Amino acid sequence: MEQLLSSRAVDWREGRRLRAWELHEAGWTQAEIAAGVGRHTGCGFAVDAPRA
Repeated sequence: MEQLLSSRAVDWREGRRLRAWELHEAGWTQAEIAAGVGRHTGCGFAVDAPRA
């Protein structure tokens, strides 16, 4: 069984970034990736949601 890159991340930000890359490589669209990692799309890449 192949180990996911995201499972070897040293912190949550790196894990989220690596998981997004894995989903991209699997053929997911940008919007699907953003939803999958809990972000929204904007400025051409997934970004943190604005804080109120």
